[in-house]
Amino acid sequence: MQKITFFLKNNWKTITISFAVLLIGVGLYFWRQAYKIEGAWVYIPQPAIFVLETDDAIKTWKDFEKQNIGKWFSQTNYGNIVNERVNLLSSQNQFSFFQNRPCTISGHLISSQEMDILFTIPCNQKEKKDIETKLAQLISLTKTKIFTRNYKGFSLQEIIIDNNSLTWFWENDYLLISFSPVILEDVARRLSENDKNLAIPSANILKKISFKNNQNTKLYVNTSQINLIAKWISPEDKISFFNPIQQIAQAMIWQSADNSFKNWVGKIDIEDKNNLAYHKIWEGQQTNNFSLGNVISDKTSILWYFNYSNATNFWENYQIFQKNEKNIHSKLKKLLDKEWALSWLETDNVDKLGQIIYLKSSQSDAVLKYFDEINKNQNIQGKYGKFIFSEISQSEFPAQIFGSWINGFSRTYYAKVEDCVVLVNNLEVLKKYFDDIAKKKTLQKAYSHLQDLWLKNPKNFRLSINPTKLMPLITQNVLENWYTWFENHDELITNTDWWTIASKTENQNTEFSLVLDINWSKKNTKTEKVPVAYHSLWKINTSDIISTSLFEVKNHTSNEKEWLCQDVKNNLYLLSNKGNLLFKTNIGGTLRSKPIQIDIYNNQRLQYLFITSRAVNLYDRLGQSVAGFPYSLPQERSPLKNFSYLDINLNQKEHYLLSTERGQVYILDEKRSFLPEWKPKKLDFRLGASPQIAQMRKQSYLIFGQEDGFVQVFDKKGIAVKNFPIKMEGKISNEIFAENGADEKNTFFTILSDLGELKTYNLLGQKVADKAILRISNKSKLKMCISQDKKTYFPVVLDYNIVSIYEKNGEKLFEKKYKSNSSAFEVQFFDLDMNQKIIAITDKADNKTYLYDLEGNQMAEPFPSSRGIEMAIENGSLIIYYVFQKTIGALELKGI
Repeated sequence: MQKITFFLKNNWKTITISFAVLLIGVGLYFWRQAYKIEGAWVYIPQPAIFVLETDDAIKTWKDFEKQNIGKWFSQTNYGNIVNERVNLLSSQNQFSFFQNRPCTISGHLISSQEMDILFTIPCNQKEKKDIETKLAQLISLTKTKIFTRNYKGFSLQEIIIDNNSLTWFWENDYLLISFSPVILEDVARRLSENDKNLAIPSANILKKISFKNNQNTKLYVNTSQINLIAKWISPEDKISFFNPIQQIAQAMIWQSADNSFKNWVGKIDIEDKNNLAYHKIWEGQQTNNFSLGNVISDKTSILWYFNYSNATNFWENYQIFQKNEKNIHSKLKKLLDKEWALSWLETDNVDKLGQIIYLKSSQSDAVLKYFDEINKNQNIQGKYGKFIFSEISQSEFPAQIFGSWINGFSRTYYAKVEDCVVLVNNLEVLKKYFDDIAKKKTLQKAYSHLQDLWLKNPKNFRLSINPTKLMPLITQNVLENWYTWFENHDELITNTDWWTIASKTENQNTEFSLVLDINWSKKNTKTEKVPVAYHSLWKINTSDIISTSLFEVKNHTSNEKEWLCQDVKNNLYLLSNKGNLLFKTNIGGTLRSKPIQIDIYNNQRLQYLFITSRAVNLYDRLGQSVAGFPYSLPQERSPLKNFSYLDINLNQKEHYLLSTERGQVYILDEKRSFLPEWKPKKLDFRLGASPQIAQMRKQSYLIFGQEDGFVQVFDKKGIAVKNFPIKMEGKISNEIFAENGADEKNTFFTILSDLGELKTYNLLGQKVADKAILRISNKSKLKMCISQDKKTYFPVVLDYNIVSIYEKNGEKLFEKKYKSNSSAFEVQFFDLDMNQKIIAITDKADNKTYLYDLEGNQMAEPFPSSRGIEMAIENGSLIIYYVFQKTIGALELKGI
């Protein structure tokens, strides 16, 4: 006690000063807390696409530039403008008020097609004056004028820099600044109305991470749209699994420890009272390690995965969640005690979508026996290689077990594969799956890095998506507003192996996570040739848009090429091969056939014969209608549809076939005399395309493909040929390809139906070949692309932005994707001199034509073209004749 008294007596000054300093420090702390600047998040309006917190905005944007990341934050082509603004911001020293200053940056959609950025900068009074000074310097340096206006009581100031506007206003201790006044007006309006949706919830921060050299940067990405994506790819929009997914991560963190930007990783713990049923599914469940990698096909595009330890509790809660009152197959469910998954497979045909259910159990033999018991009275079994499979013929059988959200199993095939029982919805899919298993084409083999990335992390639930393999489904089912997103993020999709949503439930909390496995090391296998520049030979401009392709005719004096075409006002043009206009005349109707040149006067001069919807027309080289034309069919009220020249060796005269929309078929000569047997001949249904003629030494046959799928064959006297008609399953809307032979047995014709049936018959009615061309979706358009010389053909599938070229044997030759989202393509095949074989694809929506060789290599840059083209080899150069809107022209391409 004496020592303490002695110490206090000799050190009272030191103690007093220390205590005073402590009091001052505490006072300053509470004073600072009382006047602490409010968080920037309260000024960020909902919804934000992303939020970035940084200590130095300039350095952050330069990091973005180095990694070329900024483009991923735009959902439309407007993102190019956003990136221009980012470049402007990071390259101008005038924007020094951003340097070495904390800043919160958020991205917002300001319309359905535009995104822009809001900068929120905290600053005290001294910093405020400093920023005002630097803004004044910016205005002076850029020689801009400041515009001030009042909006909802806020003073908005704006300047124009390089065609970009920069707008700002002050609110308390924050400067809010944006390239878009729309965002600031939205913030001002919400502040004035005390809108509760102004302040977005602050993200849960997992840990401090580095962003290149900027150590104090955090990026939060709003993933609320994942719910929309998940619903869109789901079998049913009402699937309740997606309700909590909407809250998966109000924030995600960009992780870049290795600077590879390979993975998006983020998670958030949620206590969601509105989704207790979802939490309860896995209540008290332990998770097993993922063990299905050895049996899941590597063609998987979507994978649903469930993992649990207590089968009884899981299935009871699962049944409640699915609102399924029927408790059937309870014996089976007790056996399914580990994990199970449903996969949708990559497909070329959406109508035959492959689905596989994988059932992993500690009693897999008992699971197989359970299905055998159901199947025993049906005795439907088969063997494929080493695999034995059986069939349960009950429609939608898996829905009885798992709920109605698992549908698409009109038939169910089952088999034991490795230590797992699989259920498959299609026999063809099952056989291909067996082939893949035998060749070890599995998830574990193809994506071995996933085992370390996320498969080894125990989870109760996973929804995994392979974007590239999902593309055929995407092009069929995606909503219109997502087309632009996929178009602008094509590189990201191409380089992403998997997107995975996962959850794990413990103590009424569900931890969600989202992983994007981005593989930037994927190599582009395209071997595009370096094109030689096009040289314009000639072009002329018309007053109205050209509505047809160019039709090649010849000058009867010089035999040089000339070109006919028509515009939207029914004006017919004749041009020389040098681009000189020879005539322009209005024909009073729309061309409905390729013009045919005839010599009606037998004086070595040629005229142009064609049809419009109501008449046969004949014009001379001066653009004048020949006497007796236009000629309308007597007592025929139906519009004309097809018109073609017939070489049928009859009466030493030229004959022409004419058909109507109703299926009336006429044959007449150039003097308009009708063949008695064809005056007219009434078919059972209207024609799907132009009739074809099969010509032999002693006989000619006419082949008609009707829209209802029937193929009719007549001889030149109109008598039906034995064994005809024949019936296709699908409609016929394509031209029929005919190959002449010595007799009926060796004369063939090939038909491509709208369902993809590619069948070849001879004139005896015998089927010679039968192939299937796979459609991408039930909306795919199938076209028969016949070469310009009529010697060969290619089946073609058109579906939104995809064009697939097939060989005669049904094998895919190559496939191309385009920017436009319509199936408005024209495909042409040119087999030219000098062994040049070129496939031309004209994207009519994007007004461009692309040239490819038979391996799918692009031969040159696309050129503007709105219709089909014509080609020729002249003096070693490729000459292209094209139509583009109001322009008709010719291009030269050397060195191909």
